[in-house]
Amino acid sequence: TVRIGNGSVAGAALALLSTEMRRKAEKIAQTMTYYDLTTDPSFMEEYSAALYLPGSKELFPSRS
Repeated sequence: TVRIGNGSVAGAALALLSTEMRRKAEKIAQTMTYYDLTTDPSFMEEYSAALYLPGSKELFPSRS
């Protein structure tokens, strides 16, 4: 197992201290695609189904 701790801080430090790493991060950012999940009709249905915990009413009656 490899633990990276707070990887976002390490990545931010690299981007601030290294021009090469900052350029790599910018190149990666340019390839990103934004996908608004709220426009996908089946997303909320799938998401809600994934949140279901069988037996949750019995185990956590105050949360029902």
